[in-house]
Amino acid sequence: DFCFDNLAPWAIPLNVYTFLAGFVLFDFIYYIMHWCSHRYAFLWIGHSVHHQSTLFNFSVGLRQGLLAPVLTFPFYMLMAVAGFDLTSFLVISGVNAALQFLGHTEYCHNLGILDKLFMTPRNHRVHHSANTKDSGKNLGGVLLIWDHCFGTLAKPDVVVERYGLHQPFHSKSAWYANWYPVMDFFNLEDFRGLKGDTHTHKPAANPWLQYYCLLQFFGLFTFALYFLFNHEVYGLWEKLIFLGVISMGIYTIGLILAQRKFAFPTDLLRLGLSVGLLSLLG
Repeated sequence: DFCFDNLAPWAIPLNVYTFLAGFVLFDFIYYIMHWCSHRYAFLWIGHSVHHQSTLFNFSVGLRQGLLAPVLTFPFYMLMAVAGFDLTSFLVISGVNAALQFLGHTEYCHNLGILDKLFMTPRNHRVHHSANTKDSGKNLGGVLLIWDHCFGTLAKPDVVVERYGLHQPFHSKSAWYANWYPVMDFFNLEDFRGLKGDTHTHKPAANPWLQYYCLLQFFGLFTFALYFLFNHEVYGLWEKLIFLGVISMGIYTIGLILAQRKFAFPTDLLRLGLSVGLLSLLG
């Protein structure tokens, strides 16, 4: 809003044509941001969280670093300078993000001509390879043209032997997943050693606990959407309550999936505390 009000030379109305133009511009900005995130260690702090997963499925599309938007928001201010207001930006970026989400799956092996034009799952899988050389390829968001133009397109016959980072990362802790890259960037060896057990595999949690966590996640997701669409009617303290309830829920879900000691009692405590905080909202 600030950049649009003070820096935009004009206001672009949102319609089908301006949406398409804005979508192409946004996708190009994303490519530049993505390229920089893989080449500059400071930006890699936020983006590396997305690459930590040793799987390649839809859950990876949701695995976004806490610090990523904080570090990369200046790139997207170019949309405001170009004349797109906040509403237009949210619509364009939302559609782009949804299409990128669909690219995180191994179930689409060949989509024909689409594989030559768009960042389909067949193309994006290469980007999530644990091979550092391959992970620097196929950097586009939705459109593949940027990789064609700037020489970052991977060969179509690349074989992905393993997904994730060059050094495997297996922690299920959302907190540790986000702060480990920060500690690694500053070479804080002592702090990194505090979680040495996180790099070992554990059997999957009980299926019913996984279903419970899935149900909790969708509940929190719906709650978060409600907050985003209605945040303007709430004051600062009420917003902090919303954010607190959401954050506690995500944290305890991570504890359960990581099979931490006292995880389930902690979650029950979180549920009671959440009900108490929400009652303050009336």
